Amino acid sequence: MYQNNVIGKEQRFNPQEMLDKLAEKYQDDPMWREVSFALKDSIRKQTTCGEFKSETDACAAFDGLINPDFFYVENEVVGRRLFDDKPVDSDQGQGVRIDRLLFPTQKAFNAGWIYGPIAVEIKKSNMAIGPILSQILEYRQSVFISKRLRNTRIMPLVFAIFPAQHISHDLQSLQENQIILSCHSKKIYPDNGQMLRIDTFGRMVLEIMSNGLNVGPSFKPNIRKGHRGREK
Repeated sequence: MYQNNVIGKEQRFNPQEMLDKLAEKYQDDPMWREVSFALKDSIRKQTTCGEFKSETDACAAFDGLINPDFFYVENEVVGRRLFDDKPVDSDQGQGVRIDRLLFPTQKAFNAGWIYGPIAVEIKKSNMAIGPILSQILEYRQSVFISKRLRNTRIMPLVFAIFPAQHISHDLQSLQENQIILSCHSKKIYPDNGQMLRIDTFGRMVLEIMSNGLNVGPSFKPNIRKGHRGREK
């Protein structure tokens, strides 16, 4: 059910394989239908969402949702771990790479976004959330070098995972305390357009639309919180 990705050293989760094995074992149980629905719902909340068969597809979808009036995007930004033996500027040091950095424009600041760049890690669908959170925790101990800003070193406050939504249980606690947000596309009614919604378990942090920007009024990443997001 878990497969090793040699390149990224990421743990991949195959929910369909697990469900197939359980179905084979419990197919004669009259309760299996209800249990399988519950399992599928639980799995959906702990893996990346959507129907993206590759990371390339997910990246293309993400880029198509960004409104350049509010954020400009830098792709595949390289960084260095702060605690490497080699210095940050050394090519011999072991590097890290974030898929996207979103830099707010003046229009974004005017609309209420005050938390600086957003670092986004992008995966294909049905990837286990836990290992991705671990990967981002490593990025929190790294500095990224922006070529667009003349090699300015960036340590983002806000991270996000795309495509992900409704992270729950202990992973939600980790998500909130480490300011790692869910990021996914959402339809806009009535015209059925698409927006990029960034949130923490349904609480909207940011919505990037083709014609505007909404900033969540309750997002306060500087508040020190205890377990499951309770303020200390």
